[in-house]
Amino acid sequence: MPKPKNEKSIAFSKRLKHAVKNTVGRALRPQEFIREFQLRHHGEPVSNQAIYKWLNGTVIPKSKNMVTLVEWLKVDEHWLRYGPSPSAANPQAPSRDTKYPLQQETIELATKIESLSPNDRHMMEELVDRLYGGPPKPRDD
Repeated sequence: MPKPKNEKSIAFSKRLKHAVKNTVGRALRPQEFIREFQLRHHGEPVSNQAIYKWLNGTVIPKSKNMVTLVEWLKVDEHWLRYGPSPSAANPQAPSRDTKYPLQQETIELATKIESLSPNDRHMMEELVDRLYGGPPKPRDD
């Protein structure tokens, strides 16, 4: 009797196929995937049936086999095994020191803010500070 699929192994299978498609540029047929994995794997031999079960969403590979997958597919092991980390779902605001590439819309926005009255510019600065979670700055009147 085949092992029943569970949500975690099905989700793993989807991430695995997604990673393969991103790395290789297309989906691989099961036999192609098995061949590519076996060529890269230097540990204990893995049966074709076991690898097929990863693709089929029946089981998640053991850690030693996961290492081969992660190195081949150039993905984060946590992401491949479990999915996005909880912190990825709730990203932290970038620090104030973070530099962003200058884009045209940023230049336009800066130009518009620069043309505001000192009072309105201060209000805009307070709004941005609040959105960033920082304390309000004292006014320079």
